[in-house]
Amino acid sequence: MNERPGTGSPEIAEAAMGEKPKFSLVWVVPIVAAIIGAWLVYKAITEEGPTITIVFETGDGLTAGKTKIKYRSVEVGAVEDIELSKDLKNVVVTAKMSPGARDYLRDGTRFWVVRARVTAGEVQGLGTLLSGAYIGIAPRTEGSKKRDFVGLEKAPVIGADQEGRQFKFTSRELGSLAIGAPIYFRQFTVGRILDFRLGLDGTITGEMFINAPYDQLVKENTQFWNASGVEASLTAEGFHIDTESLTTLLIGGIAFDTPKSLTASDEVNEDFEFIIYPNRLATLQREYKLQQHFVLIFNESIRGLKPGSPVELYGLKIGEVVDISFEADYETMEFHVPVLVQIEPERIVGNKALPQKGGGGVALAKSGWRAQLATGNVLTGGKVINLVLVPDAEPAAIGEWENYPTFPTIPSSLRTLASDVGRIVDKIEDIPFDQIGDNLSETLASINRIVSDPELTVAIASLRKMADQLGEDVAPALSAVLAKAEQTLDSARSQIASDSVTSSELRRLLVELGDTAQAIRTIVEYLERHPESLIKGKEE
Repeated sequence: MNERPGTGSPEIAEAAMGEKPKFSLVWVVPIVAAIIGAWLVYKAITEEGPTITIVFETGDGLTAGKTKIKYRSVEVGAVEDIELSKDLKNVVVTAKMSPGARDYLRDGTRFWVVRARVTAGEVQGLGTLLSGAYIGIAPRTEGSKKRDFVGLEKAPVIGADQEGRQFKFTSRELGSLAIGAPIYFRQFTVGRILDFRLGLDGTITGEMFINAPYDQLVKENTQFWNASGVEASLTAEGFHIDTESLTTLLIGGIAFDTPKSLTASDEVNEDFEFIIYPNRLATLQREYKLQQHFVLIFNESIRGLKPGSPVELYGLKIGEVVDISFEADYETMEFHVPVLVQIEPERIVGNKALPQKGGGGVALAKSGWRAQLATGNVLTGGKVINLVLVPDAEPAAIGEWENYPTFPTIPSSLRTLASDVGRIVDKIEDIPFDQIGDNLSETLASINRIVSDPELTVAIASLRKMADQLGEDVAPALSAVLAKAEQTLDSARSQIASDSVTSSELRRLLVELGDTAQAIRTIVEYLERHPESLIKGKEE
């Protein structure tokens, strides 16, 4: 050990000073590990698809960890969990979707369970008999993103990318309506029935879809009818049978056509509502949406009138009888029959919006139109109600009966005829035939006395003597005239004598005329009570 000079003490070594390293290789390993971990997390997040929930009414055919979600037979997700909702009314399905489906999970995306089922005209999901049920998806590319969905209980009839238009319909009977049933145009399938339901009023409403470009064939006056049956009719041209095809007899369906008409065929927008008729023949009797009701009050027999009897104008049906009542006033002992009728203004071209609450009836009544009973069928005795124009009729007021406007009526033509004939018979009965006969007898007796008067004979002799004194040219002619006159007087004397045949026949003719008038009145009164006797004859 060296000593430091002059001190006698040993020499101390000094440490060398240098710069401290800025980064240690020790940190490289954890940093690299962190980066790799972050990349793995990012990769796991970006490559993992979104988790969604789908609510179904039942979980029939669904299995957690097994059931797939498919689009066009390509797997785009899988069911991870199935559980009941809190209210125990539904099944909540949790599913993991593929990353590529992220942009298609939007408002409007539809899910449904695909099972093996037979629908109208085709078999769906036959492959699920071996592979099991799966969830189908109809993705949407527009709309807000969504993760919670409500599944459909029935598979959609048409695809989301199917071009065409959807229309509404109403029907009184179900007929061959079925979800997925075909829609025909001249035996070609051009659409499907999407859905239908029964309303509380008994009307069946639903939706149908017509594929493009055949949706352009649908106009405002297009008529749809049930095409599942066979139509048979017997007309003057012979026996006629009509059906769409053998397929429609088996699976049903509806058909449509646009008939030629006096009015133009207007274009219709989507969701326009049509009526489904029971058959093609029924399309000839159109149904109308606008209806107005009136009460007609009759004070005569309405035998043969019943609900469904037509109301006619110029021989064309514009409505029908809805209900018939009977009302009596026991204080005055007056009876009358209120008849409720339904008028369809759309049957008259140009009157699609007549005023409500009888506004149109006010104009008709002021113009002199009246309702009148008439015989519609002589064989059956069925009655109809005619609207007739009465010339110079006083304006009638529109009243109200049970919240319905009333329309004025006039007696039937048969009742009017009976009244007229009755008045004629009354006038004939007022003729004093006995007095006329007595006066005629007295007149004939007076004429007989005058002819038998000797003075008249003397006068004729004087005239003859005067004629003899005339010239030879005038005398023969005058003599002949006087001879004729005498012969005529003799003939008249014999004809008008009180015991002559002419006098007796004249009296008998007057008596028979009175009996005939009475018989006519009896017949008219009987026909008014029994109009059917014109065909059936008088009852024994």
